[in-house]
Amino acid sequence: MDSAFWTPIISGGILAAIAGFFSIRTLRAQQQDKKLPSWVELDKSNRELRTDLDKLNDRFDEFVKSSSRERRAMQNVLYAAADQWPQNSPGPVLNPYDLEVLSDTIPASWRPPIAPPRPAT
Repeated sequence: MDSAFWTPIISGGILAAIAGFFSIRTLRAQQQDKKLPSWVELDKSNRELRTDLDKLNDRFDEFVKSSSRERRAMQNVLYAAADQWPQNSPGPVLNPYDLEVLSDTIPASWRPPIAPPRPAT
């Protein structure tokens, strides 16, 4: 057998070996990218998520308290207005606590007047 027979076989084998080497190298790089996190990393991530969740729970509880307080105050104001407001009346007599909670939503004419300061003696 002459060299014309062996040359394409040997060069094809070398090219196949080079292609195999690079394909294995690429597969290993992709597997490292898809590497699963370790137990320590999962535990750390879980603790961080739990801390964030606790903070959100606290913020939500505060929101629920404030919104329920405002809802109760608005309910009291509406009941007081309905019970005390006859025709030609300047406005109902409202609970100061309810007015304080809803200070930005109550018309100024409904708020009790503020007494002027006393002169110094």
